[in-house]
Amino acid sequence: ELRTAIDKAQQSGGGTREGAAEALDSMIASNAMSAGDAVGMLPAVTKAASAANADPTQLANIGIRAMQTFKIKPEDMPNVMNMALAAGQAGGFELRDMSKWLPQQMAAATASGLSGKAGFAKLAALNQAAAITAGTKDEAGNNVVNLLAKLNTEDTANDGKKMHVDLRAYLLKKRAQGVDSVDAFGELVSSTVGKRTDYQALQKQLKSAKTDDDKRTTLESMSMIAQGAGIGKW
Repeated sequence: ELRTAIDKAQQSGGGTREGAAEALDSMIASNAMSAGDAVGMLPAVTKAASAANADPTQLANIGIRAMQTFKIKPEDMPNVMNMALAAGQAGGFELRDMSKWLPQQMAAATASGLSGKAGFAKLAALNQAAAITAGTKDEAGNNVVNLLAKLNTEDTANDGKKMHVDLRAYLLKKRAQGVDSVDAFGELVSSTVGKRTDYQALQKQLKSAKTDDDKRTTLESMSMIAQGAGIGKW
């Protein structure tokens, strides 16, 4: 049965039998899903891997971590793979980069209120945004990990107090309203510097930017303004 599943996944999704076999082995060995669920997920894994020229085993690890940390159901995994593939095609952080960074990002993201398919989509978009300003894809992935990890640290909370902001109370209030920590922190930054005319002008400029270089330059200028307003201490 496993041999038949591997052959079918390789024939429908491309790649090699060895790659499909390794991906299936990783999913079954993880104990995150049943053998039947692993077999059901395999065609989506091999197809996405072939489309993005990525390692199917690494993609399988995305699926494993998505189920373990984001509580995504096995039947939703083909949709999640398509979401990741679409994000990689739309931005500079491609599927092979996601397969490397998403597992540890998802572990950090759960503490920020991200979960499920919506949380996965948010994380994929966050990586694309990070890739615009980072020097390399690995730097972008690491920046997202650091952001997610820093949102809920004692140091960040203490820095917030210096600016007369009870960050934890604010984040908890926003979480109760259905807003995750990433969006809540973004709203806090915007409310802190959003009234400045120079920042507002750059926001308009960012919306009309057509190239990544233009976006990068504008975002760097916005970052400098935010740091000048005290956000850089966080």
